[in-house]
Amino acid sequence: MKIRGNRKLVEFGALAKEHVKPPFFSYEELKTATNNFSSSNELGKGGFGTVFKAELADGSVVAVKRLTPTKHSTSDFLKEMVNISGIKHRHLIQLKGCCVRDHQRMQIYEYAENKSLAEALFGSGPQCATVLNWKQRYNICLGIARGLAYLHEELQPGMIHRDIKPANILLDKNYNAKIADFGLVLPANDSKDTQLTLNIPGTRGYFSPEYAIEGVVSEKLDVYSFGVVLLEIVAGRQCIDLKFPEEQSTLRSWAIVLYTEGKVLNLVDKRLEGYYDEEEVLLVVDMALPCLKTDPKKRATVSELVSVLMKNSNASVGVDVVNELKLQTPYVSSITEDEDYVDTYAGSPGVQGESDELSLMSSFATDSQVSARVPG
Repeated sequence: MKIRGNRKLVEFGALAKEHVKPPFFSYEELKTATNNFSSSNELGKGGFGTVFKAELADGSVVAVKRLTPTKHSTSDFLKEMVNISGIKHRHLIQLKGCCVRDHQRMQIYEYAENKSLAEALFGSGPQCATVLNWKQRYNICLGIARGLAYLHEELQPGMIHRDIKPANILLDKNYNAKIADFGLVLPANDSKDTQLTLNIPGTRGYFSPEYAIEGVVSEKLDVYSFGVVLLEIVAGRQCIDLKFPEEQSTLRSWAIVLYTEGKVLNLVDKRLEGYYDEEEVLLVVDMALPCLKTDPKKRATVSELVSVLMKNSNASVGVDVVNELKLQTPYVSSITEDEDYVDTYAGSPGVQGESDELSLMSSFATDSQVSARVPG
């Protein structure tokens, strides 16, 4: 295995017997590539670390994620790197390598020229002057669905992301969606009926009811989060935004109201100025709302959603889903039956889960007011 920089061949203990081994970068190389981890090269910062833009000696540009120190061992980190190295799909951000130096750990990923979906939808300032057009938004919906279908159904064992949100969807130079941040990923076969009641990682606003209240993890958690993201892509606003009138502050509830009143197109981002395909908008909302069903067993699979988005009338599952997932009045009742969940547990879209349910409830109002904003 090569270490970039001094080019020496080494055998790194924890990875010696693995079939997939991520390339190793030297600390010195990354320090030079990021201009000593300069704030001018900073792309973003979160609970797991800080991401920097880096230009390597060969001229290629990558993203370096400098991880926040944790209690996890180097062996655990390297195992995670091996697992992530095996995840390869055009709609998943690709791991390029890693770096370990004492307690400092870094991950190197492909660089996404157009940053995150969150910045494209909710950002302000000159760097966010370009508004995503409808074609780009529809393709992003399809790309996320394809990436999730790969994680859930094509990988063996399948993987559950657990933190699907616009900030974790990166956009390449052609605005293709790439799912990022695999720090919370769980193998599907290890997650059934998992209880995480005291510490639920992820981002409030995208939690499914069974995860937020009971700590139960399954692929349907990602489906729920994807439904929230679909509505955000259509509306161009965050799922919880207290700067809107009270009845519109929770996007999920507001979308249901508009659907039942036959006014779904009122949900569409005003910045599109009417330039969108009405049929496609209705299709995306038709899919999004059933993803938000309280009962996870009644949510679709992502492969079914891919079939619908591709409008593949030859795929029987697509036809079935397009008919079954149409929101009917009885469904409106079922999706709104847990409004206490929405108000108490959905929380702010920009805040990590708290250590217990009491703090999760008490911090909702303050946290959401801090992070909520109207897209510029």
